[in-house]
Amino acid sequence: MDKQMNERYDLFIEQYKEKEGITERLKAKDQIRWAEKMNTIQNRVEEIICDRMICHFFS
Repeated sequence: MDKQMNERYDLFIEQYKEKEGITERLKAKDQIRWAEKMNTIQNRVEEIICDRMICHFFS
């Protein structure tokens, strides 16, 4: 299950990065803004994964 959750985590991160236009170009241009956006995405994805794990555990 850990492998599956890690794969989903990586997939969700990439999807949100694409959706929100977070690119290497942004990282090079404005590292602080890039880091803020990445932290927001990581927190959101971690919450989604945890919610799914809890739902799976109780189902």
